[in-house]
Amino acid sequence: MPILRKIEKEEIPVLYTVALDRVQKVLDKAGVTGHTGETVLQFAQQGLAQLWVTINDEDLRSLFVTDIQAYPHKNVLNIWLMDGDLTDMNQDALEEVEHWAAMNFQCTAVTALVRPGLVRPLTDLGFHRTQVQVEKPIMRSLN
Repeated sequence: MPILRKIEKEEIPVLYTVALDRVQKVLDKAGVTGHTGETVLQFAQQGLAQLWVTINDEDLRSLFVTDIQAYPHKNVLNIWLMDGDLTDMNQDALEEVEHWAAMNFQCTAVTALVRPGLVRPLTDLGFHRTQVQVEKPIMRSLN
C-alpha cells in the first residue's frame, strides 16, 4: 500500500536529482512555463511550497506540490502540480494533507490548479469546479 510523505525542506538536497527530473517532466507535461524544476525545488527548500510524494516499496508513485494562499478572511491549501498514479491520492491521503494544512496554517479550504483530465478524479474526492483558468501569451512589439 502506498505511503504519503511530505518531503521536508532539509531532505530536498538529498533527493534533488530524482525530484528535479520528475518535477520538470510534470511541468513540461502540464505546459507550465512560469517555473522550472529547479525553481519548484527552491521554493520547497525555502518553505514557500511543499513537496509531497507517495511511495510504494521505495518506488516513487506520485508527486504533488502545494503552497498556502493567504487571503484576508481565510487561508487555503493550493495544490498546483500533480503527477503520477493519482489513485494514490485517495480520501485518506487527502485528509492527511488537509489536516497538516489546518494544523499548521489554519487553512479552511483546499484548491487545485490542474489540467482538465484531473477534474473527474478530483471530483470523486469531493472537489467541485469553481473556476476555469485560461492562458494567453502577451504579444508586444519591442520597438
